[in-house]
Amino acid sequence: MGIFIVLNLSLLLMSLVVYNPFVFVPLLSLFPKTAAKLLYKVDWGGYTDFWQKFYAPLVGVLPLSWKKKIMLSGGIEKISPKEQCNFILDVYTGSNDDQNAQPIHFIKKISPEAVDLLWNYYQPDDCEYWDLREKIVKAGQRLTDKQFKSLLYWKHSTLAKEYISHNYLNDQVMKYLLETNNEDEFFYCVKLYGLSKNMLSVISNDPRLMQMYQETCQTA
Repeated sequence: MGIFIVLNLSLLLMSLVVYNPFVFVPLLSLFPKTAAKLLYKVDWGGYTDFWQKFYAPLVGVLPLSWKKKIMLSGGIEKISPKEQCNFILDVYTGSNDDQNAQPIHFIKKISPEAVDLLWNYYQPDDCEYWDLREKIVKAGQRLTDKQFKSLLYWKHSTLAKEYISHNYLNDQVMKYLLETNNEDEFFYCVKLYGLSKNMLSVISNDPRLMQMYQETCQTA
């Protein structure tokens, strides 16, 4: 009972001293990193969930320079996939420095659902299409089989290899590489990760592929 009272008093004190809008709003404006840690790094279950939702509208309208500090301090994991996507697009369309470097830091933290939204945001004929997808790959995010296959469909071999360097391909995708004559990417993956027994049986009846496999193993 005593612990329960102490806990409730502690939460009441936090509400008055820290999360009180008269205190927290100036703190958010002057020290966004500190405020973000108090809002997103402290985990007291429903209590902190309440304050995250309470201040979400305010965070949403803050200047981008402040919002970036908040998102890097843990905020980006707490917002919805759609909000994550919109935030990345805000950063991506910012200054040249933002476009070249910062989105990758944020993309590393977003959910698979947000990655999917970003991947499909632009149409193939938009000039920004592959710039953003390249950042997704360089951030080390896991792609769906369909997304990876699109790298090959649009002839982005270098980007496909960049992805393979961070991610092992499953047998279905490996078979697809052979079926579409993307042997370079196939053996690049073999060199990095080896070949499953199932895939070894697939190429065992093809002398040319077996020779390439053996040569790859020798140089791995």
